[in-house]
Amino acid sequence: GGTINLERSAIIGQDRNAGHYVTGHIDERSTIISITNESDYKRVRVTLADAFARLVAEKGSITFDGIALTVAALGDTWLEVCIISHTWKTTTLANVQVGDLLNTEYDIMAKYATRREALNAVYDSEK
Repeated sequence: GGTINLERSAIIGQDRNAGHYVTGHIDERSTIISITNESDYKRVRVTLADAFARLVAEKGSITFDGIALTVAALGDTWLEVCIISHTWKTTTLANVQVGDLLNTEYDIMAKYATRREALNAVYDSEK
């Protein structure tokens, strides 16, 4: 009975592909720490678990409740995104409050890079 965000998937082909690469999987649930009104956007700070910190880069991709966003700032235990007014008003974000949980998907490219790094470490240790 709740509201969800639904976006058509990108078409991969001859046209230029812009945007974020997301799969729709939920890695964890992040808690909203703060919501700050800026001039024409909202700055949202959420918790960042140690287990996923390696998957986050400033200006990298992250998805909250199916909304692909860009990481605006990053701390040891938190990250922030800036959400323009249109996105805030036309998605389920319009209903969130401090303390709410957001379904979080981390950048797929970071997941692959981290996995590759781990495999290289195993390979190097076997030499």
